[in-house]
Amino acid sequence: MINLRKLYTKPWFRGGIKGLVIGMLLFFFYIGIYLPILDQVYGRNPLPNWTITPMMITGHHYLIFAHFIIESSSLFDRFCPKEFYCYSRTAKWVVEEEGGDCSIPVDLEGQPGCCIGYDYGPTGECVEQVEKAGFLSIAFMLLLIYFVIGAVISAMIARFRHNQKSE
Repeated sequence: MINLRKLYTKPWFRGGIKGLVIGMLLFFFYIGIYLPILDQVYGRNPLPNWTITPMMITGHHYLIFAHFIIESSSLFDRFCPKEFYCYSRTAKWVVEEEGGDCSIPVDLEGQPGCCIGYDYGPTGECVEQVEKAGFLSIAFMLLLIYFVIGAVISAMIARFRHNQKSE
């Protein structure tokens, strides 16, 4: 079993914890202060490109845009079952008047209708679960990166101090 007290005496571990704290504080700063200020200043107007630069430098834009990153990936195709959905409907009489066949009947507020545009897509519940898992995965990776950066910086400082003492 890992002895946390002994591990905490290691400079790299303390630095990693500091890196984690800094990463989380930056996230709460962006969500609680920075983005609301931008919303107050710019409202519905487009944001200038420079406004996202701080989040890009710290890597937190991945969390803000996690929904779009996951949506454009193939995760839904890999993990979600497909279901039929109709995205375009019309009244049955319109289809019959044009000489078409109503192969997929649907209900249009109590009136007979036809589905004229359909596709197969992932189920809603599965999409939510994949988005949650993707967001948590991206957050975990970002925190891991902050831990590693903090650990490396602290290890380098400890080595530098050790070399200073030995000289």
